Amino acid sequence: MKSRHLTTIKVIFTIIIAATFILALYATASNKHNMLMACVVIQSICTFAVLILTFSDSDEEPEDDEFSSQEALSDKLMSKDLQNEVSRLKNVVSALTDDNKAVSEKLASSEAQVSELNDTVSNLNAQLQVFEQTSMSKSNSLYNLLPEIPDGSSENVPIDIINIANEVSKELAKEAEKADINVQISSTQSSLFLKADPQRIRIMFRNIVDNSIKYMQRSGVLVITISNIGQDAFIVLKDNGSGLSDAETSHIFELNFQGSNRISGNGLGLAQSKAIVNHYGGIIYAKSNLGSGMGIYIQLPIRG
Repeated sequence: MKSRHLTTIKVIFTIIIAATFILALYATASNKHNMLMACVVIQSICTFAVLILTFSDSDEEPEDDEFSSQEALSDKLMSKDLQNEVSRLKNVVSALTDDNKAVSEKLASSEAQVSELNDTVSNLNAQLQVFEQTSMSKSNSLYNLLPEIPDGSSENVPIDIINIANEVSKELAKEAEKADINVQISSTQSSLFLKADPQRIRIMFRNIVDNSIKYMQRSGVLVITISNIGQDAFIVLKDNGSGLSDAETSHIFELNFQGSNRISGNGLGLAQSKAIVNHYGGIIYAKSNLGSGMGIYIQLPIRG
């Protein structure tokens, strides 16, 4: 009878072990380390108690040898199975603990990467703001360079840019002759009209032609080619002077820029020409190499 009581107690301990195993799984999933440790301790105590009861039961003097032998064999088998189950549960808890540590380490690594990305994005946003402010400042500077329209003048009147180029060439003929430079106008058309203020377009041409005459630094030719494709006018002012390096060429439209070949002036002319082209929705850029001249390329919408 006493053996049956011991068996009942062992079953209770077994139930407790199973319950704490379930709690251990929950504690592992919820990252509750204190609960997990408590479950492990309770499982260990119950397992130890079951082992003591098992050995105590086996030492008793049986009332019925045959029944006692069968009961002892059953208890030993149960004890062995219980030990195996306890060992398996410990392995499961250990594996879950290791997995939890790995997940925590990966989470910490991911948080560090996210923090680094956030810092990078913040830096890029700061640089973008500086760039936008700088661009806006440059845009405002160019706008301030735009020549004012005389009273009574209109930007909606068609003007002949070929005629204006010829007039500018005549105005600067003496300076060109003095520098031994031949200014030529080339076009397959006798006229090409677009809508703009004639005074501003005249200033645009004059600034570029005057700049070429000053900085060619040797006898040569300045060819102004004018044509149109579709709804755009294309103007190319190409000389065969000494030219500039690529690095300096990229800055020639900046206000107050003066290259290594500077002679006189305040770096205003080309910046003003760019302001005029931009105002009419056009594009202007330059190409040059040392010793092979300078080319200024302009695209302006005809705005028919």
